[in-house]
Amino acid sequence: MVAIISQIRESAMDCRVNSGPDTGFVFGDSWWLGGGRLIQKAVALGALSFFLGCVDGGPYLPKAQRVGMSVSAVEAEDDHSDSDGIQRSTVCFSVKNGTDVNSSSVTGTLFHRGPYNSASKVILINHGTASNRSQWDGGAAGEESPQVARLLASAGYVVIAYDRLGFGDSVYSGDPRTLTQLHSVFMMNQVITQIRTGTFTRARVSEDDHPTAACPTGTPASFGMPTVIIGGHSSGGVQAMNYATRYHDIAAVIVFNSAGPTTSPAANDLFSRVVNPQVAAGLPYVYLFGPGPSGISTDCLALTFYQPGADAEVYNTNCANQNRLLTPFGDITNGIRGGTLARIGQHLMGSTPLLLLISDHDAFVNVSAQDQQISFFRQNADTTTLIQPNAGHASMFHRTAPQGVDGIVAWLTSKGLAPANPRHDEDLDDHGDEHDDGVSTPDFDLN
Repeated sequence: MVAIISQIRESAMDCRVNSGPDTGFVFGDSWWLGGGRLIQKAVALGALSFFLGCVDGGPYLPKAQRVGMSVSAVEAEDDHSDSDGIQRSTVCFSVKNGTDVNSSSVTGTLFHRGPYNSASKVILINHGTASNRSQWDGGAAGEESPQVARLLASAGYVVIAYDRLGFGDSVYSGDPRTLTQLHSVFMMNQVITQIRTGTFTRARVSEDDHPTAACPTGTPASFGMPTVIIGGHSSGGVQAMNYATRYHDIAAVIVFNSAGPTTSPAANDLFSRVVNPQVAAGLPYVYLFGPGPSGISTDCLALTFYQPGADAEVYNTNCANQNRLLTPFGDITNGIRGGTLARIGQHLMGSTPLLLLISDHDAFVNVSAQDQQISFFRQNADTTTLIQPNAGHASMFHRTAPQGVDGIVAWLTSKGLAPANPRHDEDLDDHGDEHDDGVSTPDFDLN
C-alpha cells in the first residue's frame, strides 16, 4: 500500500514558489525577469469569452490554401471563427502504446487566430491527471472561465490541446494498466513528429448542419510546423519535462504547477482515502476526487482551487460531481517524477529552456520540497520561474490566468520564440478583448 501511495503521488499532480536570482518572473502590479530586469512589452491578453467543454463544437473543417508550398502554404484562411475570433478544428494523431501492434487514435483541438503556415510556432499542451484537453478551454465551465488555449492563440501561436490516450475522446481499446506515464511520453513523441512533418489529419467539427466527425476520419494536414513548444499541467508537466530529457526536437518547455511534489497533508489524505481503495480494487479507471455533498466535490474545491481567486460558477461547475473525470489505472499508479528529476540531474535537458509556472496557493504541493526542487531545476537546466498570484493548482481556471499567459508570451519572446503574427497591445484591453473597460494592461520591458 505504501508503494501504491508513492506511485500515485508522483503521477497525480505537481505545483508553487517565488523567483530567484536571474531566473524569476513575478507578476501582479509589475512583472520581472531575472533579478530586477523588466520584461519587454508583450502582447496583451485577457479573459476571452468562449466555450469548448470536453468535445469540440463549432467550426467546420478548414480548407487548405496552397500558395506554392513551404512557408507560403497557409491553412484555415476560410475557417469558421467563434465569437471571440478564435478558429478551431479537430486534429487526429495515430499512436502506438507500448508494444501494441495496432495503432490508436488520439484526438486534439487546434486553436488559431487567422491563417497560419509552416513557419508558425506551435504550442502543444498536455493535461494533468483526472482531466482532458478541455482543461485548456475552460473545462466544464466553458466561456465563464479564462481559457488558456485561446489566450495563447490570440497572442499569435498555433495551439494544440490533446487528450492523452485513455482520456477524453482518445478512447483506448486495450488494457488501461498499460497506459503508463512513460508510455505517454513516447506517444507524445509520435504526436510531435506528426505535427512537425504534417502527417496528422484534420476532422470536421460540429456545426448546425454538420455533425462532428470523430477521429481518425479527416483530411491530411497541408504542411508540417517544425517549431514546437510543449506545455503540461501537473503530471502532464512532468511528462513534458521528461520528454525534453529524451528528445531535442522541441524549442521550449512550459509546465504549469509541476515544480514540486504533491505531498501536502491534504494530498496525502486524498490519495489514502479516495484513490488507494480504487487502486486496490483493481479498477481500470480511477477517480482522483470523491463526490461531495450538494452535488459538488469538496476534494476538488479544496485541492485544485483557491476560491478567492476564481469565480464561484467556475469552481462549482468544474468540481460538480458529474464533472469528475477518470484516469487510467496505469497512469495514476506509474508516476515518473523521480525518474524525470534523475534525468534532469544528468543535464539531459541540454539547452532547452524551461518555464515553471507556479500558483501561489497550490494545496497539492509540499512547499518546502518544492523550494528545494526549484533550486535543483535552476542548477541543472535553463530554468525560469513565473509566479501566478491568487491561484490554486488548476491555475488556468483562476482570474489571474490571463496574466499568466502574458508572462508566458513575454518569456517565449525573450527566448527568441515570439509569435509570428502577434496581436498589438493597443488593440486589446486587460480582458483580452477589444472593448475598452478603462483599465490598461501592464507593460513589459526587457533590459
